Amino acid sequence: MKIRHISSLFLVFSCTFAHAAPGVITYAVIGSADPNKKLPMLDGVPGAGVSNVDVALPVYILKHGVVYEVTIGVQNYTYAGTCVVSYALGAGATGGTNISNYSTESYSCPASTLWTFPFPVAVIPNTPGAALLTATVTFGTTTVVTKTPLMIQ
Repeated sequence: MKIRHISSLFLVFSCTFAHAAPGVITYAVIGSADPNKKLPMLDGVPGAGVSNVDVALPVYILKHGVVYEVTIGVQNYTYAGTCVVSYALGAGATGGTNISNYSTESYSCPASTLWTFPFPVAVIPNTPGAALLTATVTFGTTTVVTKTPLMIQ
């Protein structure tokens, strides 16, 4: 059996947040929705010695007519209160034309916690060109955002 190295780089994103932000978005990825509903999964690797998140292979190029899922990871350092996590996927380099968006309800997020959130994505329309995935987490009054450029074919 041949093992093929896919990539050492699991995901790429740009992160902008205030210097003293109480937490960060650790990842924001988009991949094919699992028709068998097995992914995403927490601690899905048997025998692993660390906590892990199993998601569909993240993609950069989205194909119109396909259903995807966004998964966002959040690490909360110091904030204790309510949080909200959301994403927006938009067509165009600035994501100005909405394709899909979703948000959690407010939830209690104690300090020193890790979270992962799977979100459904609407079927990708036939709008070839640049797209932008924007992930946002609000820790009370502090907002942290990541923006990942994508392409639609």
